[in-house]
This record gives sequence, structure tokens and C-alpha cells, in this order.
Amino acid sequence: MGLVELMVGVVIGMIGVLVIFQTMSTWGGRTATTMSGGDAQTSGALGVFYLERDIKQAGWGFGTAASAEGGPNMGCTVSGQGYILSPVVITQTAVDEPDQITVLYGTSPIFTAAGKFSNGTSTLIKTDSWGGFKTGDRVILGSGGQCRLATIGTPPSRNLPLAYASGSGSVLASGIVFNMGAAIVRARWEVNGGLRWGDNAATETISPVADGVVDLQAEYGFGDLLTGGVTWQDPSVAVTNWNRLKAVRFAILVRSKNYEKPGTDGCPATPVRPTWFGQNFIMRNLDGGINDTDVTACPVAIDVNDWHHYRYEVFERVVPLRNVMWGGIGE
Repeated sequence: MGLVELMVGVVIGMIGVLVIFQTMSTWGGRTATTMSGGDAQTSGALGVFYLERDIKQAGWGFGTAASAEGGPNMGCTVSGQGYILSPVVITQTAVDEPDQITVLYGTSPIFTAAGKFSNGTSTLIKTDSWGGFKTGDRVILGSGGQCRLATIGTPPSRNLPLAYASGSGSVLASGIVFNMGAAIVRARWEVNGGLRWGDNAATETISPVADGVVDLQAEYGFGDLLTGGVTWQDPSVAVTNWNRLKAVRFAILVRSKNYEKPGTDGCPATPVRPTWFGQNFIMRNLDGGINDTDVTACPVAIDVNDWHHYRYEVFERVVPLRNVMWGGIGE
């Protein structure tokens, strides 16, 4: 074997090494894309599952809050408590910010239909039936668009003694009593470094639910009395007909953590804005700055801060408020 043969062997070996490194580089990029995409899918699926499950519980305990005997109680402010009697409240802090969803429901293990009460005083009401109530249960009293929070005293009897909560307002003489169980849950969902859940108590506990979530958008669905269908309303519009609230639709946007280099044509991984139920998400770069444009020409500059260089998953759900529907309101 002479020098020429050795040189030819070295060249062939170098070509092989280059091919191997190129293959490894491509394989590594594809692996990173696949793994980050899988993480986004898992994170989004978990976020949707838990948020949807919470919304499905909305209205438990007060699904008949619009009954004629108690007046239009759906949407009334619970005196001294800082919230309204509504299964779901969507808060839009700003047009270009993620929405917040607050879900209200009781925790009674026993289904108790709303019952009438009368002879109300500061410590006592009389009900037609006390079945399903237990000592310590939280109840909401509704009458003519007013709502009061109270607690079942000891022992429960046909004349249920109630200890009014601090700041609950004036006494209601008669109306409807809604059993909320041992505790009232006000679950607040928001996007802040991912999808998070808070219990909205005096000492609020915030728990992370799904990583990688960068946006949450939602709309109310109101029953249409003429068509029998649902009319969707943006939360920026004031709600005047809580008793017709039938459903909620929401979408969460999950961003992959892996930066994607432009393709061979110079175009980014996500040239146009993701959409939810036909509407565009308002997009932000990784530093939080709004960059609400689509790429119309390639090639583009390499910028790890630019949202276009990352992949996204959109998870959408329409959730009927079954406890409200079963309550028979909004007709």
C-alpha cells in the first residue's frame, strides 16, 4: 500500500465522518422537535382535562338560581363575599392578555334541589324540607336578586338555624336556599408562567397545572330562545342575561420549548398566527413583547426571541354547563 492509497483512504474516511456528523446533527434536531412536541401535547392535554373537569362542575348546588320563587338570582352579588352567583365568570384583563376563568360550585355529596325558606331572622329560617342539609354546610339565600351567605347551625331541623357570615348584609325574610355543601369552591384559572389554578380563598393557593401554556381565551355561550342554539359572546361585552348562560368554549395555546431553525427555504416553523375557533391568537415573543404579524416573505432572520421560530399546539373545547341545564333555567 503506497502513499496514494493512504491518501485515498483518508479522504474516504473524512467523507464518512462528515456524513456521520451531518446525520447525527439532523437526527438530534428531529429528536428535539419530536420530544418538545410530545411535551407540548402532554402539557396541553393535561391542562384541557383539568380545566374542562372544573367547568363541568360549575353551578353545582345552585343550578336553579333563576327560579321564579327566588327572583332573578343568577348573577346577583353574594353580599360581603366579593363574587357573583354565576357558574363561570370570564375575566378579560386586556384585549392582548390571556383571559381568566373563575368557576363556582358547591361540594355537597348529596344532590339537594333548591328549596323555599320563610320566616327569616338573623339566626333562623324555616324551610319546607331539610333533607340533604348537614351541620356546617354553607348555603346561599336568594330573594329578588339579592344573595346572602349563611352556615347551617347545630342541629339541623325543620327550622334550620343559620349563622350569617360576617358582612352578609341585611336579613332576607323569604326566598330560595341553595345548598353548597361543606365548602364553596371558586377555582380561578389563569396563564402566568404556564396554566395555573387558584382556590380564590382569603389565603389563595396557586398551583401550576400545565407548563408551556402561553395563552388562554374563552367565550360565553348563551341559549338563543328563537333558534334553540347557542350565541357566543366575548367576555369584553357586559353580561346582562346570566340566566341564559348554557356553555363555555375555551382554547389554550401551548408553545414548544425547542427553537426551530428556518427551513431550506428560509421560512420559520410557524409563519402564521395560530387560531382558535376561527379567531387569531395575539402572539408574543419570548420576552413578552407583542409581535402580532404573519410572515409573508422568506427568508427571515434567525432570532431565538421571535415566536415564529417555535411550534405551537392549540387545544379547544366546548363545555356545556350541565348543572345549569339540568336546573332548568334560562328558558
